[in-house]
Amino acid sequence: MVAADSPLGRLVTAARPARPWLHLSVSSWWARVLIAAGAQPVPTDAMTATFTPEHASEEATDVATDPVPCGVSSPTVNARTGHIGGSHDSSGTLLGKKQRQQLGTVTPPLNTLPGLPAGLIGRGDELARLLAALDPNADDPENGASGRAVVATVTGTVGTGKTALAVATAHEAHRRGWFRTVLFVDLQGYTPGAVPVVPEQALVTLLRALDVRSPDIPPTMDEQAGLYRFLLHDLATRQDAPVLVVADNARTADQVLPLKPGPGRHRLLVTSRHAFPELGEARRVNLGVLPNQASIDLLINILAESDPDDPRTIDTEGLGELARACGHLPLTLKLAATLLTNHPRQTPRALAARLVDTSKQLDQTDLGTSSSTMQAAFDASFENLSERQAEMFVRLALNPGPDISTGGAAALAGMPTDDVEEVLADLAAAHLIRHDHESGRWSMHGLLRDYAEAQRAIRTDDSPRTAAAHEEARDRLLNFYLARAEAAIGCLRALPGDDIPVIFEGRDDALAWLDAERTNLIGIVNTIADDRPHLAVRMSAPLCEYLSWRRFLNDQLTVAAMARDAAQAIGNLQSEADAWNNLGSVLQDLHRFNEAIAALEHARDLYQQTGDSHREAAAWNNLGLTLRSVHEFSEAVIALEHARDLYQQTGDSHREAAAWNNLGLTRGTTSASHSAPSTTTTKQSLLCDTPATFTNKSAPPTARPTRGTTSASHSAPSTTTTKQSPSTSAPATSTNKSATFIAKPGRGVTSASHSTRCGRCSRRCTLSNAQRSCTRKLKTMTDETKSCSS
Repeated sequence: MVAADSPLGRLVTAARPARPWLHLSVSSWWARVLIAAGAQPVPTDAMTATFTPEHASEEATDVATDPVPCGVSSPTVNARTGHIGGSHDSSGTLLGKKQRQQLGTVTPPLNTLPGLPAGLIGRGDELARLLAALDPNADDPENGASGRAVVATVTGTVGTGKTALAVATAHEAHRRGWFRTVLFVDLQGYTPGAVPVVPEQALVTLLRALDVRSPDIPPTMDEQAGLYRFLLHDLATRQDAPVLVVADNARTADQVLPLKPGPGRHRLLVTSRHAFPELGEARRVNLGVLPNQASIDLLINILAESDPDDPRTIDTEGLGELARACGHLPLTLKLAATLLTNHPRQTPRALAARLVDTSKQLDQTDLGTSSSTMQAAFDASFENLSERQAEMFVRLALNPGPDISTGGAAALAGMPTDDVEEVLADLAAAHLIRHDHESGRWSMHGLLRDYAEAQRAIRTDDSPRTAAAHEEARDRLLNFYLARAEAAIGCLRALPGDDIPVIFEGRDDALAWLDAERTNLIGIVNTIADDRPHLAVRMSAPLCEYLSWRRFLNDQLTVAAMARDAAQAIGNLQSEADAWNNLGSVLQDLHRFNEAIAALEHARDLYQQTGDSHREAAAWNNLGLTLRSVHEFSEAVIALEHARDLYQQTGDSHREAAAWNNLGLTRGTTSASHSAPSTTTTKQSLLCDTPATFTNKSAPPTARPTRGTTSASHSAPSTTTTKQSPSTSAPATSTNKSATFIAKPGRGVTSASHSTRCGRCSRRCTLSNAQRSCTRKLKTMTDETKSCSS
């Protein structure tokens, strides 16, 4: 349930209609959200699942169940989504809601900036210009300004220090008290080994930073952007200060446009190699190379930090030659200064001559001048490494993501954690990698990563033994990620009293690890899908579960598609069916309903081929819910009947209860779409439909239709329901919710009498939310019936 005093709770209150019992469609509810946020309503014709405004985070239509083991790697089935691989439940559970309530969440702080970069020299003018653009007081409406959000961009070629300048500026703006909340998101536009972040992923990251729970994150980009703008406005109102958002490493304007805040003196700071005219009147600061004196100052600063009495700090002419040899680029200047500190007897002129000579040789290739200058510095730094340091440096390129933990690096190196941390610290001191002291993770500049990969290729080509060692290192890294991903999901599934894998301290620790490794895990599946499809299929199970739980739906779609292709490559029908089921689940969440239906039908057919009735039931359940979303109510009823009957056959009473609930709600929607003169008549007619199906638990399921013939193979009175939007009539809704649960009445209460009595008082009694447990539901309805009778 959304807390009333939370940002989303206030939004729900603003969007709530005058009649609190009125059921809204998702599109209608989020239209109110967008209107409350000052945004234009977004048409979402396909969105039909009902929402209860008082419980906006809990979908009343789709009831999930707890996981059950099924398969070698112990994947699980979610009965609402049919998701194969986990217990994630975005809408609550019937009998396991306590589990979800006890799942830990990791809420990032309201200042999510990376650490303050060290040694920012020679950028005073650019820093001042950026601060002037970000100053919210300069846009005070009392001074006649517009009060609109301002976008500032930092552009420049690679290696000029765009991210360092943006982060330093944001830290200074925060220090001055202009912004109490600063949000940072890396769009990975040019990060080697990483796929650029799409707008939906960036918005989900920002919404999570704003403390929005995963179940409360809407599925579409427009809705996410509307909620994001509202929350920024709400936060600014409560803190009496605007919000600064930093979007680093953008590749396209499409990545940035949805991140623009609404009105309220907010600021958006963007870094990119390109200017984006699409951003409108953005205030742009273009970074070039450092001025000559600033380059010398940077070299002196690094030398003096190592040894304040270093005589080379006064050799300004020699340092000037070295600065020119480095192309006045901050990255190469830092590498050169580190080489000097490691060789106290080397003069700046000698190092400059060495770099110039190497650069001239590289100029004979197809490298440009700036590229040859940088590679000359890279070569000199690499040659200065010990063999252990050099091997660690090149192996870091095997990691598929932009950064790595110390544990992951230890797996690559095959060394104890303490030993590898010492080597990593040496590489960081040489400015070949970076260490984030807050997160404890290690990363390298994109150019250096490319260089490391090139050096690794040279080493493996020259030595088959080295190539084999690198493959072993890669296997260790894969096993490291796989073991921890499965252990982390085990922590999230664990109920109180269950044993938790010793790898993690608890749920919060496991979830924090998954959050930190998300990009790496996705990259792992992508890189091994072709040459290690078995591992790709296995890795996708916990990963899809986590991505679904966190609502990274586009990532989940990508991983599920890769898992499907990998399963097809190895001819594993069971894994392929799981992947199709996961695809159908996420496509349903993304409101791509026609594609979801096709995927779920494919999953259903494959499960029938493999004889897995339990997972087939999950596919039927998902198919029914998706058909209901597109108003195919009669076909939805048939699909949900199959799910219920198969769960009966397999003895899964927990998911059978969920199927009963989904079936009842779907039949209620079907009934409510008619204009009936009496709610009691409507309810009794529903109960008379296929009586054996509703009352005879031992009755076998009817013949299952083949793919593409779901509705043609059955005939039931409910199949004549017309395709209409769900009615917002409260009495009919309450009556049909009663019918959902009277199929299995409590002791001493018959179905007919229970139905009639609840029908009489449905206008006056408020039934519990459909997401509550069946036990609590039946108890509530029985109590209300007794109260009405008295």
